[in-house]
Amino acid sequence: MRKGLLASATSAVLLTMNFTGARAQTTPSGGDRTPRYEVGGQVFAFNGHDLGLGWGGGGRFTYNINEYVALDNEINFFLPYEGQPYATEGLFGIKAGKHG
Repeated sequence: MRKGLLASATSAVLLTMNFTGARAQTTPSGGDRTPRYEVGGQVFAFNGHDLGLGWGGGGRFTYNINEYVALDNEINFFLPYEGQPYATEGLFGIKAGKHG
């Protein structure tokens, strides 16, 4: 009974919200359409045969050299529900091409 009432109330609130004001990014001044840098983060869960059940998190940073070339890096931490971290993963590289 409570789960049904909670689901109905949540659905009603979400359906009545006004999402027309949401926008992705604004165009920087100077006519350059690509932002100079981008920052982001992520949280994830995993379940594997060897690793078991756990979660993780990380962040990323991209520096756009120009409209076609960017330097990109990301770091992730894999954490079990108990104990020491399983692993830390770092990725880096160059992105090339038209960004959209």
